[in-house]
Amino acid sequence: MRDVFGFIRLKEGVYTTAQIDASWTMPLWQDFLDWFGSAEEAAEYRHLTWEHELEEARKLAGSGPANDVRM
Repeated sequence: MRDVFGFIRLKEGVYTTAQIDASWTMPLWQDFLDWFGSAEEAAEYRHLTWEHELEEARKLAGSGPANDVRM
């Protein structure tokens, strides 16, 4: 679902590939969660949770921009 969201937002010009491929910031996660909660594409996957990923993003929130790439 993160990849689907990423492709959609890249096509819309909302984010760059660098932003999508790096560790997500809390604002990017919030955008994803808002999309995930309402997007038709995500309907069958709403049983998934993102707690682990959100916890990692919260930990990184105070440490400045991330430069790692998610593979």
